Amino acid sequence: MLPPELIKELEKLQDHAPNLKNFDVQKTIEDELEITLSDYFLSVNPEPLAAASLAQVHRAKLLSGEDVVLKIQRPNIEEVIESDLLIMKQVARALEKYSTQAQALQPVRIIASFEQSIREELQFLREMDNTEKFARNFEGNEMIHVPVIYRPLSTNRIICMEFIDGIKVSEINTLKAANIDPIAVAKVGVDLYIEQILEHGFFHADPHPGNIFVLPTTGQICFLDFGMMGTVMPNDKEALGDLLTLFLKKRRKENYYFT
Repeated sequence: MLPPELIKELEKLQDHAPNLKNFDVQKTIEDELEITLSDYFLSVNPEPLAAASLAQVHRAKLLSGEDVVLKIQRPNIEEVIESDLLIMKQVARALEKYSTQAQALQPVRIIASFEQSIREELQFLREMDNTEKFARNFEGNEMIHVPVIYRPLSTNRIICMEFIDGIKVSEINTLKAANIDPIAVAKVGVDLYIEQILEHGFFHADPHPGNIFVLPTTGQICFLDFGMMGTVMPNDKEALGDLLTLFLKKRRKENYYFT
């Protein structure tokens, strides 16, 4: 839908957004969690492992020896978002007022949907709930791994979770070098998404490559960032299941005719 040049730039927002300058990681963690860092952590890397538009991720090690990451919201991000949303709403209203082409796209409704999604992403307590619900849904499924959340070291602005040493699903050459078949990964990924939507009715709604990893030691798929989730009502699940079945039957008939 978008030109390759724009896609390349937008991909930088997945985990290569600009790092925060003069950001005191230790003080931020201590103030938010109301702790002394050395009482809980052996180390916290001040340099971010990844930086996205809403938060930075810093690698750390607990006193108990577990490798974790701390997802920390950018300071004053709510104010920045409020300002951006105000501008976007003004532009959307102007477009609907003066452009018949824009009216067909309903930009005001699009911005309203975006606003709801981004506000949900800022609620880290909600994200933790989503992560744990997702883990329960796939309990016993050996093809998927869900990161462990450390609730006592998390708040609505910081999430402490298991460190995931994985390969992005988009890094095809790296997957092959680790003797992982990208086609097999794709098939498992499709199966997992079908299960999320048609069985659980609760699915990961932000599946860009920065949020889907493959674990090289087990070959499992690991989803990250559960801030944006979708739900499907029972009637809709049934309708989607029927649609998928009919689509597959049609494809089989087409293949039969061509063979």
